[in-house]
Amino acid sequence: MGYRLHYFPESGNSYKLALMLTLCGQTFEPVWTDFGGGVTRTAEWRAGVNAMGEIPVLEEDGSRLTQTAPILLRLAERASSGTAAEAFKAAPRFAPRRRLDETLAARKPVLRWRPSNNPPEGDPMKQAAD
Repeated sequence: MGYRLHYFPESGNSYKLALMLTLCGQTFEPVWTDFGGGVTRTAEWRAGVNAMGEIPVLEEDGSRLTQTAPILLRLAERASSGTAAEAFKAAPRFAPRRRLDETLAARKPVLRWRPSNNPPEGDPMKQAAD
């Protein structure tokens, strides 16, 4: 199975696909695309690579895949023994997000020492010396 990844380095989505391909043990041919120079807005690009003028594009055995999330799911399904949904369920999870009141309670000591909108009267240096 041969992959070609049309990308540009500043694209986070291009990075995601390159990382996923690497983690899945797949080799791919990187095809640098001058996105900033407007290549993806040309009629040739839209006719030959991606009609929507978007990047990244992953070519797989002659077919072109254009949306990052579905491509990632497809690669995950191929790399796992089951479906992407099963692989997602089996993946380790990050710690659950804290509730807002727990977060604020944890920050309360820090908030207490922040500069106030109403500074104390008088000379603060003199007050510190007293």
